[in-house]
Amino acid sequence: MTFERIEWIEFRDLAPEPERKTTGKRAVSARHCPKCGWLDAERAVECFRCGFNFIVENRDLEFFKVHQIELPSTELYIDDGYQKLLDGRRHDPSPEGYALRLRSEGMNLVQGFDKLISLDEVSIDRYPHQERAVLTALNEMRGQVLLADEVGLGKTIQAGLILKE
Repeated sequence: MTFERIEWIEFRDLAPEPERKTTGKRAVSARHCPKCGWLDAERAVECFRCGFNFIVENRDLEFFKVHQIELPSTELYIDDGYQKLLDGRRHDPSPEGYALRLRSEGMNLVQGFDKLISLDEVSIDRYPHQERAVLTALNEMRGQVLLADEVGLGKTIQAGLILKE
C-alpha cells in the first residue's frame, strides 16, 4: 500500500492592481502603408494592396534617414529585345496549323478531371480513397502535391496514377 503525501503551498494575498487612468487615446493595432496609404494590421508583414514589405523596406529607409544618406535617383533601362522576338513570330496560315492551334487551345479550356481515364490501362488493385486523393490532386492542385499519410495506404499507387493521368 502506498501513501500519498500532499503538501499545500501557501501564498500571501496579493493586493489588487490599481485601476489605470486612460488618457483618451485609443490603442490602435493597425498602421498605414507609407507607399499607398492602405490601413493594414500591425502584425502584417506586407501591404495587402501594393505589396510594400513593412519589415525590410522600413528598416532600410530608417537607416538612411538616421545616417542622413541621400539616395541617388533611380534610373531604369528597359531592354526591348523581346519586342524583336515577338515581331518575328508568325502564325501558321495553313489549315493544318489552324486546326492544331484550335485543338491545343481547346485542351487549355479543360477545367479538370471528372474521372480517371488511365484506370483501364493499369492492372493494379486500388481503393476508393486512393482514387479520391488522385482526383483531388489533379483538380485542385494540378498534380503538384506532396503525398503523405500513414504507412501502407497506397502513396506509390496514387503517385503512379497522377503521373499516368
